[in-house]
Amino acid sequence: MRKSVVQRIKDFFLGMMVMGLVIIGMGWTGYMESTYSVDGLVIDKDADEWIIEDSRGHIWSYENNFLIKGDEVKITFFNNHTDNITDDEIVKIKVSKIHK
Repeated sequence: MRKSVVQRIKDFFLGMMVMGLVIIGMGWTGYMESTYSVDGLVIDKDADEWIIEDSRGHIWSYENNFLIKGDEVKITFFNNHTDNITDDEIVKIKVSKIHK
């Protein structure tokens, strides 16, 4: 039995939707595997950059206008798909406890 044109179009779009969801899922998995978060403390300011020490003792700098010395932060990094942290990039910083 031959499928009608309408049914073929429906099948085509259903297949495209499934393929799109698979691609989105693969992208999300790749993103989650290449980012990680650590806690940190804002320890100083140098010109336009804040100096942050993470919970592992590594020092990072970050440009923004909302941090205050003493803030506790959660730092999200992109690992550049390497095991070497020296090339990791800060993706986002969220203040977890404001210093008063």
